Amino acid sequence: MTTKPLSSQQLQKYAALWNKLGSRPFEFEDAEKILKLNESHLLVTLHRLKQKGWLSTKPHPTASKKSLYRIIPPNNAVRGLSK
Repeated sequence: MTTKPLSSQQLQKYAALWNKLGSRPFEFEDAEKILKLNESHLLVTLHRLKQKGWLSTKPHPTASKKSLYRIIPPNNAVRGLSK
């Protein structure tokens, strides 16, 4: 897995999610409560974290219009920077 560097703001948001959730799956609403961002800013943040390889997503098992998110553990994400 290859990751791309995060901006300092993206890294702060990544760290906040990691510190609260670890590698547990979470929903959009969970991230909203932790990061206290409005919906559009949160969508952009999660998209950028995923695009840069620091977040994974999969379909929600019971809600077809939702996704489950998972933060990539820091050691895996940092290791991916060197690839």
